[in-house]
Amino acid sequence: MKKYSLLLIISFIWGSQFFFMELVTNDVGSISLSALKALIGAICLSVIGLFQSKKNYTTNTKKYFWIALFEVILPFIFIAQGQKYVSSSIASMLIAMVPVFTLLLLTVFFRKKASQFELVSIILGFLGIVFLSWSTHGIHDVLGNIFGNALLILAAMSFALSLILMEKLEGGSPVERAGFYNSTLLPL
Repeated sequence: MKKYSLLLIISFIWGSQFFFMELVTNDVGSISLSALKALIGAICLSVIGLFQSKKNYTTNTKKYFWIALFEVILPFIFIAQGQKYVSSSIASMLIAMVPVFTLLLLTVFFRKKASQFELVSIILGFLGIVFLSWSTHGIHDVLGNIFGNALLILAAMSFALSLILMEKLEGGSPVERAGFYNSTLLPL
């Protein structure tokens, strides 16, 4: 039961971010909002990193740069900008496509062999998102809706690429690696 309550809390936190971003995206620029979110995340992970064992992570330095770009910088900007055109419910659905994009990127660019079941799930996932996110407000809103959807899809693809890169990191748990990464870059 504890596992399900934790999952419920995480789902609430994850889903509420889209609601709160929709509230502030018109008042705060997407770059400023993204920088603030990244700073809060860096501070939290740095505190966690203080309690983790320090190992030699110099072999991962270049990978950390690319992970930071694809996990933090690009998606936060894309999400903040995309939510100016798309409702928070559509935004959360599009960002939830990260597992589908991860499988797609692994299959296309990293030569992972996909089963028929995985291929069908990719196709059904895309069709479902197209159906759910299609504009119902008339033709005048279609261009903004498409632009917003495209930005959110780019954010989901960016998250997926960062997950693939994180898998290629060497040594330690993901929390240790993230904490080390943020504690070394925060003073800069």
